[in-house]
Amino acid sequence: MWVSPQFKRRFSWMMFAVAAFIVIVSLWAIQIFVRHFVSDTNDDDSNIQGKFGEAAEKAVDFFTQHNLSNEAIRELTELYQQQRYPVIKKISIKNHIELMYQILRGS
Repeated sequence: MWVSPQFKRRFSWMMFAVAAFIVIVSLWAIQIFVRHFVSDTNDDDSNIQGKFGEAAEKAVDFFTQHNLSNEAIRELTELYQQQRYPVIKKISIKNHIELMYQILRGS
């Protein structure tokens, strides 16, 4: 399928920002929060790995400060430390499933 250069420039497939979201349960009340961690350099679609690093750094700092951990959080932390570019959506969904399982299980 042919796509015009003007369309490609206007509707780029590249990301301008990287955002990770993590679902969190409050320990003090029955509440569920969604916390977003967004990259800072969002002016263009360059340096996607750097954008991941910016968002991941914020997430890992938050996890550490609030003593949060599960398999998805450990995976994101490990990928950030290794400076590898993962599929953020997969980790966010993994975290959501783990959290919902814990809530439904009653722990």
